[in-house]
Amino acid sequence: MNKVIKTLIVVYCSLLFVSCSEDTHINKSHDLNGDVESIISHTDSYEDGQVNPSNKVYIEYDENGHKKQEREYEPMGQLRFTIYGNNDIAIISEFFFMVGVYNISKGSVTLEVGFSGNWVIDKNKLGLIEKESYFTDNGLQGFVRYVYNDFGLLLNIKSFSREGILSKSVDFIYENETLISSTSIFKEHCDFPTKAINKFRNGLIVERLTFIPINSYDNKTDTFQYKYKYKDNNCIEIMNVYPTFLSFESKFYNKKNQIISKKDSSVYLSGNSPAHVEETKFEFNDTGGITKKTKITNGKINSIREYFFEKGKLTKSIFYGKEGIEYNRSYYSYDGNKTIEEINENGKIVGTEINEIDNKGNLVSEEQFNFDKSKFGKITYSYDYDYKGNWTKKTKHISSYKKDKSLDEISYRGISYY
Repeated sequence: MNKVIKTLIVVYCSLLFVSCSEDTHINKSHDLNGDVESIISHTDSYEDGQVNPSNKVYIEYDENGHKKQEREYEPMGQLRFTIYGNNDIAIISEFFFMVGVYNISKGSVTLEVGFSGNWVIDKNKLGLIEKESYFTDNGLQGFVRYVYNDFGLLLNIKSFSREGILSKSVDFIYENETLISSTSIFKEHCDFPTKAINKFRNGLIVERLTFIPINSYDNKTDTFQYKYKYKDNNCIEIMNVYPTFLSFESKFYNKKNQIISKKDSSVYLSGNSPAHVEETKFEFNDTGGITKKTKITNGKINSIREYFFEKGKLTKSIFYGKEGIEYNRSYYSYDGNKTIEEINENGKIVGTEINEIDNKGNLVSEEQFNFDKSKFGKITYSYDYDYKGNWTKKTKHISSYKKDKSLDEISYRGISYY
């Protein structure tokens, strides 16, 4: 198989990788008021009269505030579908390509796409999504079909191109209504399908196997294996076994369920290359605030950031580079809803930032100043709220005094409640 084609598939498979949740210690996966059932959101940016649409994200929550599933719709007609297990850990994350054709010939890979369109979602009597179609001015571009059993459990997802050609299929297997495995087959207009198998236990992913074809004339494949370890439903380690190297992602928790260390390690399976280890360590005070963050590479300290608090408020932070040399420090003061940060290098102020929040705790302005107190830039925010006090529209205005330019971003959220 041509190297370009193989690279495309490897990149695709990296998108299938399921990672540990960063915030498994919180009570719910959102900070909104009320018992949220679902959120649909997107942000449009405006620059020089041009609108740049963003992805639309739809998230469903259970009654305890944990994520159940998430759909992310890209303007160019792609869907990312994610299912969550215990403690908001993503157990399945799959991309479905809704538009375009892969043309593979003479070592080139191109994707023809449209840049605007509409998603049309059809639901059954139970309110479950049966079909999602993507349309542009040129008509139907592709669609995804969903199949359920009598209990409403998802059995199969199939993605089709605009010509009706099957590009991807995902099958789910249950035992006593509990998901135990899933199998994904990715074709997308070529004869060399990529296959991935997920295995689950107690609502958590424990293993993933991905098989990638090596060439076009036999059935040889490269195998990528991912294994997951848990403690108290927290993902503490991912082991990745590749054809040429081995890597680990590890997290260590204290008795308060706070992450005190994150470590990434990798080593090549052949040759004499030493292992490469990146680690970040955290220290906390009694109220849960981070007091120290240390970054280490192969046993040597890269940087240290220390945080100092008085009466529960951050008052100072110091950043040290290699060999413990101080690079800069920041001093924090407070004036009502405003937080003032002065950044110092070698005892001189090199910049100031003033942040202000409203009575609901939402940021309303960020203003930056140069060392001579001249204005550098400012960001302002305004909000529309629903009856629960959650914002449904956020307008962000970015001004740069140096470049005399501005940029607006408008974010929308539709929130439903139990």
